[in-house]
Amino acid sequence: MKKSIIFILLLVASVSSFAQVSVFTKYSEGKLAPCATIFGIKPINEKISFTYFALVSEKWAETMLGVAYSPTNWAQIGLNCGFEQNPALFRVGGSIWLGKGKTSFLTLLEKGDRSDNYWYKSTLAYKCTNSLSLGVRAWRFNGVGPVVEYKVKDFKFWIMPAYEFEKNNSNLVVGIDIKI
Repeated sequence: MKKSIIFILLLVASVSSFAQVSVFTKYSEGKLAPCATIFGIKPINEKISFTYFALVSEKWAETMLGVAYSPTNWAQIGLNCGFEQNPALFRVGGSIWLGKGKTSFLTLLEKGDRSDNYWYKSTLAYKCTNSLSLGVRAWRFNGVGPVVEYKVKDFKFWIMPAYEFEKNNSNLVVGIDIKI
């Protein structure tokens, strides 16, 4: 399934207006957990866009397609659905983005089968300069903590020390986002 997801994503990415690959790893309890995602968006008109997302990690894979609606230039809401590798096949998700001036807020939500099969990632960020952003993030399976992002051309390097309340442990998540 992972090879199929990667092929579909590369195909879809080639026709999008914006695509981003994110490669990151979580360091926790002496172990590294690498992961890669791809996100893309293709405007259909001024207010509606087609979106896609996929994630591949050592033990998990998913892919989703969706639609995003932008009622204004500072807000966007999205709905998507797709497939996950385990334990069920079907997965749904939603997103809300708000941005005004140098401040932005993004929340992503996903739900699969079973009551404990959900995921979220919410980030409140402030753009200090064209290169540097500071924020705070709550990210299921990774934790809650500050996030620092540094952008150089089409590359964004980021780091997030976090505390994961579900497992009561500290994590360090480090990544790079690449605009393609």
